[in-house]
Amino acid sequence: MTENMSGAVSLKVLAERKIDGIQKTTRFQVDPRIIEIEPGFNGRPIDQEHVDSIKASIKAGAELDALVVRVEDGRIILVDGHHRLTSILQLIAEGVEIVRIDARQFRGNDAERIAHMLTSAQGKPLTPLEQGLQYRKLIGFGWTNQEVASKVGKSANYVSQMLTLAESNSDVQGMVTRKEVAAHVALVVVKKHGSGAGKVLAGHLETARSAGKTKVTKKTVAPAEQPTPRPIYGDLLDTQRLDYLIDQKAVVFHGGKTVSGEAKRGFWLLWPNIDETQPGIFENPRAAIDVAMQSQAGKEKTQ
Repeated sequence: MTENMSGAVSLKVLAERKIDGIQKTTRFQVDPRIIEIEPGFNGRPIDQEHVDSIKASIKAGAELDALVVRVEDGRIILVDGHHRLTSILQLIAEGVEIVRIDARQFRGNDAERIAHMLTSAQGKPLTPLEQGLQYRKLIGFGWTNQEVASKVGKSANYVSQMLTLAESNSDVQGMVTRKEVAAHVALVVVKKHGSGAGKVLAGHLETARSAGKTKVTKKTVAPAEQPTPRPIYGDLLDTQRLDYLIDQKAVVFHGGKTVSGEAKRGFWLLWPNIDETQPGIFENPRAAIDVAMQSQAGKEKTQ
């Protein structure tokens, strides 16, 4: 500690003293009722269960990250935080007094706003299909697969797979959206059967239902459709993580909570439909999901 830091009681004081390594940034507070939502922009359709979980967290005192907004001709338009804003507006309508919320301004063009949404670690993650639909928008702006991959931190192969899913026929996409088939399973069938994949998957679904199941799985399509098994890693594991969240109706939450008597910030999972919260707190969403997946696998082995 340098002599100039002695006696300081806040980061603001240290920043004003121009201490090396500490910089003050501009943060605004905005009345949530004046923030506009751009129709068709949000790649994450509003999920009321996720909204309810955020509302419960707010009531419990959780600190939410700032919303990201842009300003155009005097209008404040939301870029990131649609579920958070929806939760706050619902709480206001229910009588909770929320006058202002933290917001920070986004600067960038339309393509950069989509890229920001894809790389944001806040809120509900995009499903593989939702990712692919947003990748298509960037391709429409003239981006290459590799440029999209570099921007979102994925491989070009992963981007290509999600684009294949996004460009599949509506019957396939409908089954994925209704959770009748996981994205990674649908991709196997689409790659083999192309425009006929929907009919093939529908047949597999009938087979699954006759066996008392509700969705098409790897076992349903094996061995005819499944390639030789190989280790799952990297981007393919990310797809499996997203499929786990969808199947379990779980959401990733980021904020602060008390663990073993100590206040911490990080990530954890919520299951709104059964009002369950994952114990502990993790440095990143992947770690939280992996622990939950391992826990489920352990329970299944003991059953």
